[in-house]
Amino acid sequence: MSEQDRYLGTAGKAGCKFRCIYCFTHDPRFERCPLLDGKRPRSLIQDSLPFEIVQPSCDTELFLLENWRDYLDDLVATGKVVSFATKAIVSSEDIAFLKRINEILLARGALLHVCVTLVRLHEWQAIEPNAPSPLERIKFLRALWEAGIGTCVAVRPMMPFIPAEELEELVSETYRFTYGYLSGPLYLTQRMKR
Repeated sequence: MSEQDRYLGTAGKAGCKFRCIYCFTHDPRFERCPLLDGKRPRSLIQDSLPFEIVQPSCDTELFLLENWRDYLDDLVATGKVVSFATKAIVSSEDIAFLKRINEILLARGALLHVCVTLVRLHEWQAIEPNAPSPLERIKFLRALWEAGIGTCVAVRPMMPFIPAEELEELVSETYRFTYGYLSGPLYLTQRMKR
């Protein structure tokens, strides 16, 4: 899949309260994707026509937005695959809402796809000081999977200092609840360099 297939957007403010040390959104050279959360469904439909996938929160945590449910409701109108990554977790009531969103999208030939970020299992607080624990995120991944929502695990950014055994453990703990894994570059922020 190429970048031309994806309608990249964002919502709310850049960054999030998790303040992960690898977060690229605080780099002064960072340019945000277009804000989509203020657009009406008609505009979202029109703007998404050339694309296969809508990625609505490329530089923020969707579930930390106050209006995230309304935002997803509006995105359903596009009839496109809606895909995003998250380190956040939500309630069982919210998972029921996501299941309903997925069912509506499936009826339109699309789907909801949630990628849960898990960079490491141990000593994670050093790089993700305010994020939910990996155990909580694995439970969330499983809950999404059991609700019939397409999932993947994002091992992003790929940290060179994480032992291979820990990555093997991460796969062992998650492979039953995911369609696959994404890994990616190391965002070498100033905090990561330190």
